[in-house]
This record gives sequence, C-alpha cells and structure tokens, in this order.
Amino acid sequence: MENLNIPLIGTLLILLLLVLVMITLDVMTDWVKSRRSSKKTKKEETLLANSCDDDNVLHSTPTKNKFPIDFGKIERYENRGFGFVSHTFAKYSHGKVFFHITVLKKTHPELAQKLDNGTLSTPIFFWYEYKTTSMGQEVLALLSPQQLRQKYTDQISAYITIVKEAWLDLEKPLSDSLNKASFDLLSLEEANQLKKRRKTIEAERERRAKAIQAAKKAQEKVKEEEFHQLIAEISALNFTRSGQVSEYIIENKLGSKYKNISGVLQMKLGDNAWKFEGGISPDIYGRLCNELGLENNKSEAIPDKFTPYKDVH
Repeated sequence: MENLNIPLIGTLLILLLLVLVMITLDVMTDWVKSRRSSKKTKKEETLLANSCDDDNVLHSTPTKNKFPIDFGKIERYENRGFGFVSHTFAKYSHGKVFFHITVLKKTHPELAQKLDNGTLSTPIFFWYEYKTTSMGQEVLALLSPQQLRQKYTDQISAYITIVKEAWLDLEKPLSDSLNKASFDLLSLEEANQLKKRRKTIEAERERRAKAIQAAKKAQEKVKEEEFHQLIAEISALNFTRSGQVSEYIIENKLGSKYKNISGVLQMKLGDNAWKFEGGISPDIYGRLCNELGLENNKSEAIPDKFTPYKDVH
C-alpha cells in the first residue's frame, strides 16, 4: 500500500508544480503587457518633449480633480498609435499636444478605429484635458460639451468672451477651431447670431471699400481730364521750365480750373521747408515735363507734401 502511494504523491507534486508555473507565466505576461502599453517609444518621447513650452496660459493651474483644458484639431497622427492635437485657447508657441490612441479608445472607440484605419475624411475637433510634465504636454482625456459645462464652469465664461471677440474681429480670419468651439460654448441661436453679425460687418466693409475704390477711380479720371486740358492750353506757349507752368497758373488764377492737379506744394531742403504756390501734383509732374520737354529749376529741394487747390481752405 505504501509502495502505491509514493508514485501517486509524486504525480500530484508534478501537477501542483505545473499549475504554479502556469500562474507565474500569466502574471508575467500581464506585467509585460502593462509595461508595453504605458511605456513610450524613444520617438514618442522626443515628439512629446517638442510639444512643450512654458509661455503664459489662459487656463487656471490644475486643482483637485481638475486639469488644464483646451479645444483643438488633430493635426497629425502616426500609425504607431500616437498623434498631436492643436491648442485653441491656451497660448503656446509650439501649439500642439501629444495624445496616445489608448486615450481615444476609452471614450471614442469608433474614432480611434478610424484613425488607425486611416478612413477619416474630415478634420476632427475635440475638447480635452492635458498635463504638462518634463517630457511635454499630453492629452489625459477627451471631454464632451456636457462634461465641460459640469466640470469647468469657471473657465467657460473666459472662453465665451474670446469666441465673441474673435467673431467680431475682422482684422483676423476666424479659425476653424474657434468656429467649432463656438457651437459648444454658446447656444445655437447665439452662435448663429454672431455668424450673421460677422457677415453683416463683412458686407458693410466690402461696400465701403468698393465705394472708396469707385471714388478714387472717379478722381483719377478728373485729374486725367485736367492734365490733358492743361497740356492743350500751354503747349503753344513754348515753356522750357516747369516753374513757368506754375507761374502761368498763378498769374491767370487757374487754381479753380485745375484744382485737382495744381495746388500748394511744400518743399524741403535740409531743415528748411517752404510752401510753393501753383505746384503740380507729384504724380503727374514727370508726365507734364515729358509731354512739354520741360526742365526743372536745378534745385536740390525735394517735394514733401502736396495739397490740391480743391482741398485748400
């Protein structure tokens, strides 16, 4: 009986040893996987470091359960599972934040899959939390508009102010990111009103620009007519100097007749300046001399400012 128990005990010990080995292998496999998922490649670390900058930031510093936030567009994505999203409200010179595909998979698995498959055909924008470390800036989580309003109500008012000012500032083009963010921060009615107001301002600016251009063309036409009329009037007088034309205009009181091309010309020589009556508009002076074969007075003085007689009061 004792001889029969020895092989049985040995078999049980071998089975127990195999079970322990299998458990150990499972634990080691899980550990390796977790290390691989959390460890960044050297290229990722380099790119992440390049995304960091220490300029002034609009948002507040991280508090308990809160992180800096921003809104941006995916600017670049690598098929190795990482990419970069732009800044919109935070002010950084590099302007890009590193993200890993695992962050998107947590809340937006379909988007993550499309990124991996390269099947996205339109730009992707989203709100996100991020952190800044010695390696750079990195996205921690994506936020829905609802989460944004619930968790970061203290920052929304500042963003709304920026958005409203951007819509009404025609000196700068409205970025796609600010346009998209507007419809998350404002009601649909408010966003559409801003959009409509910007279009109205743009239309008014364009109307004014066209009116100014039309007036300028009309003025150029009048000046051209006066120029040809003056040429016809004095060509037979055989003047040889440009100063004789000015004298002729003054002596014959032709300032009202040629009020757009003649006037008061301020001359300058070193620190000295004086006004010259009957001066010819500098933009047609050269043409006048060429047409009539005139010479100047060999003076070293240069014209400084011209006021046509139509503007002299």
